[in-house]
Amino acid sequence: MKNIIITISIVIILIALFLLILNRSEKVDMLLINGKVYTLDSANSVVEAIAIRGDKIIGVGSTSEITGKFDSDNIIDLKGKTVLPGLIDGHAHLLGEGGRLEILDLVGTTSVEQITEMVKDKVKKVKTGDWILGRGWDQNNWVVKEFPTMEALNRAS
Repeated sequence: MKNIIITISIVIILIALFLLILNRSEKVDMLLINGKVYTLDSANSVVEAIAIRGDKIIGVGSTSEITGKFDSDNIIDLKGKTVLPGLIDGHAHLLGEGGRLEILDLVGTTSVEQITEMVKDKVKKVKTGDWILGRGWDQNNWVVKEFPTMEALNRAS
């Protein structure tokens, strides 16, 4: 009888250890929970929580799924706020970018004289009275560090 009790006790302890190992949470650097997370996966899933280790997202799902599988000392409750992945603010101002096609690109010029030559060439391509605009020079890169003057530009045009 004593052996049966010992055997049953060992089996119960082994089952308990197995269950503890099975339910052990994986440690991560950060958990974001209770949010509205747009994954932008192929199904356009929206989930509540994210598990992050280092610079990688290692799990997404409901708050209960993620907190059940992962543990962290850094848990941020998003309180319903939105999370969008990988947005980088690379953009263009369309009107400005289109307008660059119409103006003189003065980036990389080396002198007032070079700019006035560019203005002279542009005068041949525009109607009388049209404005000639340019931008992008950096007089700090020139041997003579001076701004183009109105007089020099008027002579060229």
